[in-house]
Amino acid sequence: MNVKKLIISILCVVALFIPTYLAIGSYALNKDAPVSSKSVDRMEIADPNGDVFKLAASEAGNDIVSLFSEINKDAVKRDELPAQLVGTPFYKVTYITGKKSVDYKYYFSADAQNCYYVDDMGAVYQIRSEQAAKFVSTPYAMALYADSTVPALTTMSGEAISPASIAWNYRAADGKFIARSGLETVSDVRAYAMDGGISFAFSIVPDALAVKVYDGGTLIYDGSYDQIGTIDVSESKTLSFELDANWYEDNARGYYGQASYAFKADVVAPAEFYLGRSEVEPGDFVVLSGINVADISKISFSSEPAINYTPVFYADGKYVHALIPISYDLEYSPAYTFTVSYGITKQTINLSVKEKTFGTHSYDISATLVNAHRNQASLDEFNKLAAELCKTGDATRYFEGKFIDYEDLKWSIITGIGRYRTINATGEVYRHQGVDFYTHTGVDVGAINNGRVIYTGTTSLTGKLVVIEHGYGLKTWYAHLSEVSVNVGDTVTTGQAIGKTGTTGFAMYSGVHLGMTVGNVPVSPYKTWESGVEIYFEK
Repeated sequence: MNVKKLIISILCVVALFIPTYLAIGSYALNKDAPVSSKSVDRMEIADPNGDVFKLAASEAGNDIVSLFSEINKDAVKRDELPAQLVGTPFYKVTYITGKKSVDYKYYFSADAQNCYYVDDMGAVYQIRSEQAAKFVSTPYAMALYADSTVPALTTMSGEAISPASIAWNYRAADGKFIARSGLETVSDVRAYAMDGGISFAFSIVPDALAVKVYDGGTLIYDGSYDQIGTIDVSESKTLSFELDANWYEDNARGYYGQASYAFKADVVAPAEFYLGRSEVEPGDFVVLSGINVADISKISFSSEPAINYTPVFYADGKYVHALIPISYDLEYSPAYTFTVSYGITKQTINLSVKEKTFGTHSYDISATLVNAHRNQASLDEFNKLAAELCKTGDATRYFEGKFIDYEDLKWSIITGIGRYRTINATGEVYRHQGVDFYTHTGVDVGAINNGRVIYTGTTSLTGKLVVIEHGYGLKTWYAHLSEVSVNVGDTVTTGQAIGKTGTTGFAMYSGVHLGMTVGNVPVSPYKTWESGVEIYFEK
């Protein structure tokens, strides 16, 4: 091959590789070169509220891209960010060129004199006030203005109702109004739950609110919201609503707008609450019943004076019920005022309390039995068991009618509930938490009403013990038995034998200790012998 042909061949080979080398070089330069905020393909602005605006330099919004380029070019470098801005919300602006991007942090405020940014290298710059003023008067700065937040319409349960249409304007720093963009609306009509009557509220009260309400296809109301209480919701029903709300322009505030809503509501009639009894004695309990309650977890209860107990409500068909103990340990009060709230209902109910004097009783039990069965260890053992059993109650109401009074069986009461018992051997005085009955050993002990057996076993204090749940957290305790004839989980009926009388545990005389509790509070069984548990039901 002659020299000329060789040179031509070499040049041809080199020419083949030139585009590749140029591409590699271009890639390397582009890869290592920083993205310049002055020449970007596009940018994204993420405001402190989480809204993101995507802008292309060649499309609508390029004025903002240019504005930020000017901001970055003309800003004055500072040593550090002012202390009052450290840790505060900022605008994150992402500059994108090709596949590369950098993030800057912009600290804008309505006060254009104190605006800064931090570049991707951590350098701090103060933005010129005239440029900051331009930005804070654009729709992209709406997060700076509380009045840019559109009113929220919610049900009483806090569920948001979306508008079918809405227009909202807020005043910027330059005094001009800006129309809020990107507002969400819904075209479908959905249903909301409204417990306790028609109830919804605006976060910003409209200057005018026109309401139309339809029951099926029939218009049943056409007027203002302040008269909506005239609609009969004594029965639960599904209603359709059309709302037109207006917030008028006013020089004294920074917003105005209008919105329309179309929705349905499953309206539950207002809740009502009743006591089964209006008068009790210390140590008794009452039943608080309610109707038109769809969610028992949303019932609130308070008492004046305090009863130191939080009632637990249970659903029973269209009713809810809670047992409320008035402990004999409470300081005596002639009356209690209960306040019960649910939905739009806030009801006060008065309970009268008759004064009662609790007597004393001397218990002549041997020191040997006291030391063996009523000591700190035995008390701790029983209290731990009681706390565990009293945590919950059955939603099923097993009890019905009168409860059995063992006195009808010719058994004798040794000590009544709430009396001050003195142990002669030690001098200890304590409140007796149940009723002690005396009878011969080995006599059948019947359940005093229907229920479910939740415990059988033995503790040092009680001896052989059976505990029955009667529903709604009402429990009876049968202690000192000589035998037990039921098992946990058994359902029992009134009078059914659950064991036999005895003297096990801390007991001097043959018989049975009958305790009754609501939650963890000992209560008197006496009224249940006379009239059962008095519960309100509609007549």
